Amino acid sequence: EGLLVGTRIMSDFPLKTVLLLGETGDGKSFIGNLLVGRNVFQTSDRPTSVTAQCSAACVLDPDFRTRFQVIDAIGLFDTNRTQQEVHTILSEFAHLAPDGIHALLVVIPGGRFKASITKMLGAIEIFFGEQMWSSSIVVFNKTRRRPEEITSDTTVPALVHAVGKWQAHDVSICTMPVAHEDDNGHVDVARLAGDVRALKQAIVRPRPVYAPEVFQQVRRTRGHDAGDHGRSQD
Repeated sequence: EGLLVGTRIMSDFPLKTVLLLGETGDGKSFIGNLLVGRNVFQTSDRPTSVTAQCSAACVLDPDFRTRFQVIDAIGLFDTNRTQQEVHTILSEFAHLAPDGIHALLVVIPGGRFKASITKMLGAIEIFFGEQMWSSSIVVFNKTRRRPEEITSDTTVPALVHAVGKWQAHDVSICTMPVAHEDDNGHVDVARLAGDVRALKQAIVRPRPVYAPEVFQQVRRTRGHDAGDHGRSQD
């Protein structure tokens, strides 16, 4: 309640722009809808992205005295598109956020930390540059674990390596619960509300802004689009 949604909201409240990143079907759009408090982004568990292009919605949250602009990017590794097409569409974020991104939300599915997650994280870093992590928040979606349980897990070497990098860049780690949290198949509303609030607190925390100029510099330094690199790995 008290959330105002619109394509543009004129206000004296500060604006925090968020870019949702992750694989198709891992819950980017779901988390975007939680942030704006409405179902404005299409959701799907299919390997084919229902997000055809970058789209944005803005919400004024009086509790945080902040405007949140949420940009839902196309899912990485969309099975219906080449990586070059995906990266071209993903580049549209720069037009939607000319003043930069305050938080890149990297969405990771809960459960086992699989090799595909490591591949996805590597692809994001190649595309945005390693400096992106200083402006990032990692969100483990559909998990019963708390952030401290994930960061203290030493059983999966790939996760330990990832957590080490995130901690070196002071990356916030958040979680979102599974859809049916309790034994009766009901959504744990209190847990969900608490996790959404914790995520917003992480977003408003001061951190370096990821500017479009940084993105362009990364591409110039690479000498080509990340999509070309992706094809060289096939």
